[in-house]
Amino acid sequence: MNTVCRLVVMLAPHSSLNRLPDAGVGEWYTPVISNTGLHPRPTNATALKAIVPTVDDSWSSTWYVSRNGETVDELYARTRGFLGAFVPRLESTTEGHERILLVGHAASAIALVHSLVGDNMPLRVGCATVSVLDRTKDDDVLAAWTPVGDLAMGDFLSGGVQRDWGMEDVQLQGGEVRVSILHPINH
Repeated sequence: MNTVCRLVVMLAPHSSLNRLPDAGVGEWYTPVISNTGLHPRPTNATALKAIVPTVDDSWSSTWYVSRNGETVDELYARTRGFLGAFVPRLESTTEGHERILLVGHAASAIALVHSLVGDNMPLRVGCATVSVLDRTKDDDVLAAWTPVGDLAMGDFLSGGVQRDWGMEDVQLQGGEVRVSILHPINH
């Protein structure tokens, strides 16, 4: 089961949520190495609806992540572009929502928070941590939100924050993410 599918299943008990799966918040993959294939595409809404009937399969993704992967700069460009298109689209097509819940992996979640707050402050997110933001500017999406409490909160989790990760963990070499390829030892 891929990431998007696991997240939708996890949220299934919360029946008051409109589930609009969008690939724009997809996982961050570094650029592919030549001749190694493409990164996976997230599960579409129709396939998710077969598992969680409350998924709205009429929703088509606002943004698709490149299957060739992204540099760190491209990750941030993607999240800014996604937010600039997704939030106005959501506001124009749904009635009466009070909150937007974006669920994603660490790198995407960090880039989303940085883009919404307008500050690339140090931020480490762990498994199932939550960042709550209030919109303070109605005329914009980017840099229009203020954190409510601590970002990447995990105090509600029985084991606290676990497996935290931050953008400072990315190792760059010549401006690109450093990739190590391990070769099996031949005996």
